[in-house]
Amino acid sequence: MKPFIISNVNARLDGAATTPLNCQQYLDQNDCFAYFATLLKQAKLWDSINSLGPITLFAPTNTALRLLDDHWQDVFTHQAHVLDLRAFLSAQFIFGQHSTQTLVERAELTQDRKLLLDTLCGRPLQLDLIDQYLRIQTPGNMTIELGASNHSLSAMTVHVVDRFTPLSKAAA
Repeated sequence: MKPFIISNVNARLDGAATTPLNCQQYLDQNDCFAYFATLLKQAKLWDSINSLGPITLFAPTNTALRLLDDHWQDVFTHQAHVLDLRAFLSAQFIFGQHSTQTLVERAELTQDRKLLLDTLCGRPLQLDLIDQYLRIQTPGNMTIELGASNHSLSAMTVHVVDRFTPLSKAAA
C-alpha cells in the first residue's frame, strides 16, 4: 500500500491563462479544498501566503484532512491549538515552484537522495527519494508521497494531497 496518492482531482483553473490566481483564489474556486481554505482562514495565514512569491503547495483535500486521527481533529477544532494548526498548515507551503519531476531530479543529484526545502513556517521539509517516489515527512510524523500529477499556475505549483499516512504505517 502506497502511503500517499496524488490524484487528478478536478480542480478548476478558470482564468489561469488570463488572470493569475493567488493561492486563496485557487483554493476558493475548488470545493475539494474547502476545509483546507477554512483552516487557513481560521489560522489567519491568508495574508502571509498571498504575499509570497512563487510557491509550491501540497494542498490536502477535504477527505485527506478529515481522515487524520483524533489528535489532528482536535488541533483543527480548538483555538487552544492555534500554534500547532499554524505549523501544520505552514508546512504545506514551500518557497519556489517545484514540479514532481524537478524535485526527483534534484534528489537524484544528492548523495543520500534527500532534499531539505524551506517551508513557510521556517522548518525544513525533508523529501526522500525512494525508488521513483518522493516521500515527504510532515509535522506530526505523517507522510505523503508525490506522484507525477501537479497543476502549474503562474506563481505556484499545486500538488493535490489525497491522503496522509502515519509514519509508522508508511515504513511498513
